[in-house]
Amino acid sequence: MLMNAPVLISQSVTGDAEIQTEITSLYSTEEAENDADKLAALSETPVKINSGDEEEIARLFFLTSFQVKVLADYVKNHGTIATIYEIAMLPGFDRPTAMLIEPYIDISSALKESVKGKGKTTALLSEMISTPSSDDDSIGVRSVLRINHSAKRVSFGLTAENDPWERFTFHKTCGADFVSAHIIYNGKGTLSRVVLGDYSLRLGQGLAFNNSSWQGSWLTSPSFMGGREAMDAYTSTDENNFFRGAGLVLGTLTGGLTVFVSSNTVDARIAYNSDSTKKIVRNLVAGGLHNTESGLAARNCLTENIAGIHLSAGGAKVRGGLTAAATLFSIPFNPDTTGSDDIHKFRGSHLVNVSADIKAGSGKLFYFGEVAFSFPGSWAALSGIRALPAERVTFNLIARYLDPDYHVFHSNIYGSGSSGSNEMGLAGNVHIEAAKHLFISAGADIYRIPAPDYNSTSPSVGSRSDIKIEYTPSEILTLRGSFSKIEREYDNETETGVADAEIKSRLQSSLLASWSPPVTGTLNGNTLTFTSRIVWCNVPETKQNGYLLCQDASYSLKKLKFWLRYSLFTTGGWDTRLYAYENDLLHGYSIPPLYGDGSRSYLLIQWNISPQIMVRAKYAVTATHKDGSGQVTSDIRVQMKVTF
Repeated sequence: MLMNAPVLISQSVTGDAEIQTEITSLYSTEEAENDADKLAALSETPVKINSGDEEEIARLFFLTSFQVKVLADYVKNHGTIATIYEIAMLPGFDRPTAMLIEPYIDISSALKESVKGKGKTTALLSEMISTPSSDDDSIGVRSVLRINHSAKRVSFGLTAENDPWERFTFHKTCGADFVSAHIIYNGKGTLSRVVLGDYSLRLGQGLAFNNSSWQGSWLTSPSFMGGREAMDAYTSTDENNFFRGAGLVLGTLTGGLTVFVSSNTVDARIAYNSDSTKKIVRNLVAGGLHNTESGLAARNCLTENIAGIHLSAGGAKVRGGLTAAATLFSIPFNPDTTGSDDIHKFRGSHLVNVSADIKAGSGKLFYFGEVAFSFPGSWAALSGIRALPAERVTFNLIARYLDPDYHVFHSNIYGSGSSGSNEMGLAGNVHIEAAKHLFISAGADIYRIPAPDYNSTSPSVGSRSDIKIEYTPSEILTLRGSFSKIEREYDNETETGVADAEIKSRLQSSLLASWSPPVTGTLNGNTLTFTSRIVWCNVPETKQNGYLLCQDASYSLKKLKFWLRYSLFTTGGWDTRLYAYENDLLHGYSIPPLYGDGSRSYLLIQWNISPQIMVRAKYAVTATHKDGSGQVTSDIRVQMKVTF
């Protein structure tokens, strides 16, 4: 494998798919699905930005605590916000950030009565069927049930999931292979929040605790600064990266005390020590698939117990926090260190993590940083700035050092990988409104991997550079072009013995046009959008190229909405694979890799039967051919949402 290819940044026929692509183009399907869940929840219940309530505005989980306070204070002191462009002019904001939040806010003055009164309950059932590509394969069905109740004081929810070929049984399970539940109390006094069941944490800048995927996750993101501290319900289907227990907040997360405890079972590969007397953990197992013998053997065989606190304080211009937590595993880690990339992995059953974070600044300059230590282990640190040197210019910079011996299991910060250790680098970007309706974003990241990893048996270096140009001459037309280059040192696979390092690179560019023509006559009032894109990528070392032609269309009626796509692709192999975001079921995530020679198309229909009942159905087909033979795979997805 050459490297983790960047997900294609694609404009949506729904208006926010590019944002969802950028936010969810992360390190794994499970992490991306976690944020897809949060974005879907925001789409269903947009944030009342003019409420002036910090807790309501903080549901925009990707905003920093300073940005949340700026919005709340502005509404309280100056009245309602009229347009999204007004937000772009506020301290700490710019056009990219304003465009990021636009699909998820409602510019009206008060919170919905349904939330303030008895609340609202939603039930969402999804069935995803993958048909076989040959007679040797079998049909796989993934089922997901989500039930959620939201009210002013008390909210609760349940998530149940069965992956394809997983058994539905009550033997040592609750029926479905994965079941998650939570209940949350939101208070107004000293006790501001209590969480029971499954929850997520985001503290400081994420060096010690952040099991949310969002963290300035792409190079040209509006900010590298961590989002607002949060203890929230866990509603994703990632079966390993969450907390199960209880947590409470005294005061607020940005000015008070947070206490949390968790005891959760996770998947791990278990073996025995050299004299076969004790169990040991070789490695954790991600993915949550329990449809094979090895998957069932790894299922929930390790218990992770955590207890911790987070203390935060500060004022309008300076805020800081201290985090301390102890982790005890039921079985000690003893990784196989025959491979050079395993030498620095965590060993033992006890782990202590402590960290200190700070955010400072207002107006045109912001500073953020965090330093963390692990015992046993070493340390990690990050530091960055966000500056607005001119009215139409935003600049971001972040430096990071993650020691190879720094150990952490629920961290997430900006970086070239997802391990949370063994990396040092410097990244920056700039956003410029060069002229009326013309916007330019560019970024660069240079990093070093100081110890061997799975790609290289010696220290290595890498870099990435991106540029994106967008021109919006009118409300109905958007033109966009982008280019990216990734370079990374890898072992030379052709060498025998001690491999020499070689630089491998990947180039990618894309052009996009999105047009929403005026609809007149009998169709007046309906929405029609066409989006066309062409993408090219190249791997110079293998001289492989990849091409993608993609045409989207969407059409909205009063109760029906249609999304349609047809795309053609040809690539030299897996290294030149391409991605394009697909509209999908609510809470869904679909960015399939396209490689080889073939086509992919899909039709998605949404029918709003009544204000309380909605149905979505999607049919997707991928056809590939090689050496005169062809292969066809298809997916059928059906979903019903009931609100009462």
